[in-house]
Amino acid sequence: METQPCQRLTEARQALGLSLRGFAVPLGVSYAAVNHWEKGDHPITEMIADIIEKHHCISSKWLRTGEGEMKMPGWAKYRVIRPPGDPNPHGSSRVAKRNAERVETIVPHNVPTSDNIVRIPVYEQDVSAGFGVIVEYEPVVAALVPYDADWLRERVGVSAKHLAMIRVVGDSMSPTICNNDYVMIDIEATKRHFRDGIWVFRLGDAIHVKRVQKISGSTFQALSVNADYRPFTFDNDFQFIGRVVWSDKLW
Repeated sequence: METQPCQRLTEARQALGLSLRGFAVPLGVSYAAVNHWEKGDHPITEMIADIIEKHHCISSKWLRTGEGEMKMPGWAKYRVIRPPGDPNPHGSSRVAKRNAERVETIVPHNVPTSDNIVRIPVYEQDVSAGFGVIVEYEPVVAALVPYDADWLRERVGVSAKHLAMIRVVGDSMSPTICNNDYVMIDIEATKRHFRDGIWVFRLGDAIHVKRVQKISGSTFQALSVNADYRPFTFDNDFQFIGRVVWSDKLW
């Protein structure tokens, strides 16, 4: 029986040994998008197939038609990056061990060592799209995610050295940013003139992600997308961590 593109995608992903999120990260899409492709809810267009071929070395022609071989030159198994000197790929803290089950940071063995490949750090600290995540420690790098520098320049427009990624928990920013989405933040934005937008910030002992507007002086208003959460203002005991410039929902 002839297989469908959605079935071939599942076959290829499993051959690579990747979960949905692990497959999605290099493509710059959410794991939900990959899930929809595999279930046949959304078609695998020629453009999508070409992107998959570029990042995972899965033949676009094979994926769409079943003709030819699955593997393209450069096909590689994937591995978890481990921070230098740390046998645990997600750090050694209690929170990091909890995160190890969900953070999937991957890099192909054959990623070229060139100026075009950059690696963005992933903070192990969650950020809340809700009522706030209590800060237990200063955020540290749990792992690194490889990105194409040209793609970052065109899509995000921020230097890679100023970027970091962090996981969002909660639904106050849904559907713009959903529970378990990863966002990319520009940490250098804290040194520039404030611009309204979606920010990750510390308020007291909690870290939030909200749409923030400057009201006057040092007074700001935080707004949620989900109408179940009311806006609030803050003017002391806060620290901006970074401005959200991209999420894995591609908004």
